[in-house]
Amino acid sequence: MPTRTWRSILAAIVSLSVLAGCAGESGTSGNVFRILSGSENQPLEGIVQDFAKQEDVTVEFTYQGSVDIMRELAHGTDSAYDAVWPANSM
Repeated sequence: MPTRTWRSILAAIVSLSVLAGCAGESGTSGNVFRILSGSENQPLEGIVQDFAKQEDVTVEFTYQGSVDIMRELAHGTDSAYDAVWPANSM
């Protein structure tokens, strides 16, 4: 697997670790971590979901193209997503 792919996976796992740490001892209690991702990352979703399950975190992925992701980022803090995982280090 290319180094860039591993870096992307590591970034997602670190983000989930931070979220899991913020959830406290009671788990997420219905909280959902929403990731806006490039469709090229779809094959890696299973790895993130496995980690999220271990950490008692619910993760929802939404896949969009690069232009749509950039449009969503233009919304700034009004975004419905907790993290953005673009493809190819956009």
